[in-house]
Amino acid sequence: MSKVFKLSYIELKKYLFSYIALFLLGFTIISIYFLPPFNIVVDKTKVTMLYLLPFIMTVIYSHILSKEFENKTFKVLFTGTLTRIQVVLYKMFTIIEITILFAVLYQALIHLSMLLSNQPLSLNILLKDIMNSIFSFLVYATIVGSFAFFVTSVSCKFTTTFIVTYICFNDFIENFLSIVVDKTKNEIIRSIAENIPFTVTANGFYSQSYTAMQVIILLAISAVLLTAACLIIEKRDFR
Repeated sequence: MSKVFKLSYIELKKYLFSYIALFLLGFTIISIYFLPPFNIVVDKTKVTMLYLLPFIMTVIYSHILSKEFENKTFKVLFTGTLTRIQVVLYKMFTIIEITILFAVLYQALIHLSMLLSNQPLSLNILLKDIMNSIFSFLVYATIVGSFAFFVTSVSCKFTTTFIVTYICFNDFIENFLSIVVDKTKNEIIRSIAENIPFTVTANGFYSQSYTAMQVIILLAISAVLLTAACLIIEKRDFR
């Protein structure tokens, strides 16, 4: 297990200081603090981060899970000293670690915006908000990461993993079904659009709130997807 944590730590450092992550973070901060309107900095921070972070996170998750296939180094990874289950664990641990850092960054930028807007700050509220965001981010990361890993295990391609995952978890399906509902006035389709896991996951992330039942259902789906992905990986011949 120590090898799993060590690899996860190395992977984490690599992504934290990647050019893409630094560029997107810099672009986000500039958009929030230096572009108009200037009188709603806190609101801009929340909206910008909650809509940009899913994109960044999906890119990173997809790359973490598929890079060995893209770089043609999967034989070294899957036939080395680590078992295939350990490989899965170290990748999921990396996703969890990155997600926690994103949650802290999100709340840090919000409270910095509040400070710049002369709004009252409290350490207790900050810590409470950070813990709430970590929980919401982790629920989101668990279901999205598991789904992305399932897609990767089938496709072995970064592009496919990213496109399919991003489309499913970022309002595209809900908007499509909403258009169908508006045209057909079918309440069954409306109910499906509002309650499919993709919609529940995205809406919970945007509102930074999941009900207990939603968490249980999403974690159960994540377990099924992760198990299926592990079974596919175990059956693949990487020699």
